[in-house]
Order: sequence, then structure tokens, then C-alpha cells
Amino acid sequence: QETEYTGPHEGRTQGDAAATAIHAPGVKPLITEPSLAVDSSECKQTWHADDSTAAGRLCEIKKRWDTPCIRGPEYGHQPKPPKTVPIAKEDRLQTAKQMLKGSGIQVTAE
Repeated sequence: QETEYTGPHEGRTQGDAAATAIHAPGVKPLITEPSLAVDSSECKQTWHADDSTAAGRLCEIKKRWDTPCIRGPEYGHQPKPPKTVPIAKEDRLQTAKQMLKGSGIQVTAE
């Protein structure tokens, strides 16, 4: 019986501890390249598999977002703007919205 290849799908390896060993080398460039693109004293980030979070100056966070958008598809990673939720300080909310305008990301202050 033939098996049909259905391609990559989100959540395929969730909950499978062994999958981390296979998946991790493939996402390492997604972790390394954004780290090199930002000033690490101005933007801190943490990762779990191919999910990440960052905190810091808006201009550095913007660079941090742009890098996987440009380079991610080379590694089979498609950043998902609706799943990205930046939280800005109230006094920086409009600046953050302007910086991310056109990205599909909804910035909030909550």
C-alpha cells in the first residue's frame, strides 16, 4: 500500500520528545541568524523549538522579526503574523504599530 506524502504541517511533532532531536538542528539557523541581526544588549530572546519570544527596544525587535521572515522559508519556516502578538508600553504603542505596519501583526498594549 502506498503512503501519500502530505507535506509539513504545524503540530506534527508536538508532544514527541524524540522529535526534538530531529527538529532542533533544522531550526538552529532560525535561532542563530536573528541573534546575530540584533544588538543583544538591546533585545533579549528565548526559544522553544521554533517558537520564540523577544523583549527590548522596538527597532531591535523589528530586526528580530524581519530576519526569519526573509530567511525562514529557506528552512521551511513560515512566520505567522496572526500568532505574533507584540505588547508595547502605552506610550510607545503608536510607534510600534507604525514600525510593524503592513506586516499583518496586531500590536497591543494589554
